[in-house]
Amino acid sequence: TTVPTSTYSEISSGTSYNTNSTTDVIVNGTYTYTPVSGTYLVIFSGEVATGSNNRSIYISIHLSGTQIASTERRTYCEMSSTTEFHSASTQTIITVNGSQAIEARYRVSAGTGYINNSNFSIVRLA
Repeated sequence: TTVPTSTYSEISSGTSYNTNSTTDVIVNGTYTYTPVSGTYLVIFSGEVATGSNNRSIYISIHLSGTQIASTERRTYCEMSSTTEFHSASTQTIITVNGSQAIEARYRVSAGTGYINNSNFSIVRLA
């Protein structure tokens, strides 16, 4: 998705997405923006769960496929439940050159991870 020159864009969904990937993957394959050059506030949030006991699910923000290290958040789920979700969010301020994609990604330590009621927002600051 290309962010228009306006100051705000958002992808949000009440749909539950899942992954078995132990490496970071783009949420639903669509949580990605390639904005015009500038500085942006990026916020990624959702409700997360795992389908197995004692597993972790991670969310993070990436720039053109590379994780912005300070954005990784881990949620540890002691019990498996696709009905008991935990809130998770991360944010960053980032400057892009107009050709770089900003991505919301997630992964699990093992088993299946779920993200529900997710939101990926980008606000142009400068």
